[in-house]
Amino acid sequence: MSSPKPKITFLVGAGLVHDAGLPLSNDLTIKFRDHLSEQVEINAKGNHALHLQVYRFLIGGIRYQQGVLNHDPDGPVNIEQLATAALRLRSRLDSPLAPYVSGWNQKLVELEALQEGLLSDFLEAIYSRLNSWLTVDDPAKIAYLARLNDFKGFAESVDLFSLNYDLCIERAFAESGVAFVNGFTESGWTPSTFPSSDMRLFKMHGSLDWVEDEVHGICSVSVPRHKYADDFEGQKPPLLIFGTDAKLTGKEPFLTLLHSFSSRLHDSDVLIVVGYSFQDEYLNEIIEQRMNRNTRLKIIVVSPKATEAVRRVKFLNGSPRVKTIDAGAKVSFNDGHLIKCCREVTAKQAEESPF
Repeated sequence: MSSPKPKITFLVGAGLVHDAGLPLSNDLTIKFRDHLSEQVEINAKGNHALHLQVYRFLIGGIRYQQGVLNHDPDGPVNIEQLATAALRLRSRLDSPLAPYVSGWNQKLVELEALQEGLLSDFLEAIYSRLNSWLTVDDPAKIAYLARLNDFKGFAESVDLFSLNYDLCIERAFAESGVAFVNGFTESGWTPSTFPSSDMRLFKMHGSLDWVEDEVHGICSVSVPRHKYADDFEGQKPPLLIFGTDAKLTGKEPFLTLLHSFSSRLHDSDVLIVVGYSFQDEYLNEIIEQRMNRNTRLKIIVVSPKATEAVRRVKFLNGSPRVKTIDAGAKVSFNDGHLIKCCREVTAKQAEESPF
C-alpha cells in the first residue's frame, strides 16, 4: 500500500527574493533614509526635511529602547520597526496605557506642531517608495521562484505563506504558467477559492497590489485585477500590515490568513522556512505550538545563515526535527538541494509511520 502524499507548507520572508536583487528589510530603512537625505539636498524646505527629522527621532527612540532591554543599540533597524513606531505614536491616545502617561516626548510634540497629520504623511512617504524598491524588471532574475511548483510533483498540496509585499512569486508563476490561487478574484477578496487549487499563496502581511475601497471592499488591482480597478487604482495606499503589529489585528484579510497558517501547520508534514529570520514573535509562537501538537511536523530552514538563525530560537535549537540548509534561496531551488532534502525528510517520515 502506497504512502499518502505529504502536505508541505512554506513560510517565506525577504530572503526568498534577495537573490533577485530586492533589498532586505534592514536595507529598506537605509534606502528610505538616503532617499530623504537626497530630497532634502534638492529642497531643504520641503516636506522631506521634516520627514528626515521624524526619521531620526524614531530611529533614536528604537535604539534607546534596544539599549534599555540590554540588546545591541547599534544593530540594524528594519523598515517594519520604523513604520510600527510611527503607527503606534500616531494612535497613541487610543492605547490603554495613554491615561497613565503624564506627557509625551517634547520633541514629538514639537514635530507634530509643525504639520497636521505628520506621522500619517511620514507613513505615506514609506508606502510611496516601496513599489519602486520591491519591483524586479527582469523576469530572468525571479525565474527560480517558479521552482516552488516542483514540490507539487510529490506533495498532496503546497501552501505558500509569504511575509513579503512584492509580486515576485506571482510574476514568476505567470511567466512559467503555474496555476495558483491567492484568495482574490476579479470581484475582490474571496477566501473560499483557496480549496480549489493545490498551489495556494497566502500573503500574510499584505501586498503592493491590494487596496481597501469603500465601495468595492478589499481588492487586488493586479493579481487578479479587480473588474472595477480603474475606478480606484492609484487613489489609496497598499493594504499592508507590519510584522510587529500583525497579531494585534482582527482585520480581514489578515485574520483569515493568520488563521490559515496555524491551521495548515496542524496537519502539515513539512514546514520549509526560506529567508525568514525568526524575528516575528507571533509567528514563532504559532510554529512552536504546532510543533508541540503536531509531532509529525519537520522543519527545513533555508538561509545563508540558517544554522546560526536556528541556534537563536530556543524551541528549534537542537531539535532533531529541524534541518538547515546554509545557502541562499536561488541556489537551494536551482541545484535541487532543497527538494532533495524535503524528499528525504518525507521518506523518513513514511518509514517512521506505524501504518
